[in-house]
Amino acid sequence: MLNDISLCILDIAVNSFKSGAKNIGISLIKSDDRFLFEIKDDGCGISAYTLDKIHKSIDKPEKGTSFNGLKGLYKACGGNCKISSDDIIGTKVTARFLPDFPLGDISGTIMCLLNLCGQGDVMLDFSIECEDKSFTLNSISLYEISCGKEKYYSIKRYVQEGVTEVFKK
Repeated sequence: MLNDISLCILDIAVNSFKSGAKNIGISLIKSDDRFLFEIKDDGCGISAYTLDKIHKSIDKPEKGTSFNGLKGLYKACGGNCKISSDDIIGTKVTARFLPDFPLGDISGTIMCLLNLCGQGDVMLDFSIECEDKSFTLNSISLYEISCGKEKYYSIKRYVQEGVTEVFKK
């Protein structure tokens, strides 16, 4: 079972790349009573047969990664998850957790995804909200404003500072 939210996000988003998605949206919203994340893509989607298998296995013990790992996580903390998919519009995964569930290294996860975006001409939209603070980025505009040898480190610092600022008490 995956042990934090950032690993679930990474695993599900990597599946978006594998599905041929050209646009991936990730949003995280933290409030006093919940932590919600949503991942949307425009990839080839999940077949009706596979989606049915995923939903039918919801009450079985969960091991592994992707949706099974996600189900194990949300069941461990009393949350829930919804997966919808269509071969024309792509896939959407929404999950709700208790607010104190481990987020993990969300900055590292976003950096991994940004690296994948740069290799495959994929656009990543990322946003987080907590109380009255928010942080958003778009991979295309991010690469356009950063330049030079320090590109990776300046982007990494920007992402880390943005995430830290939103979750700072």
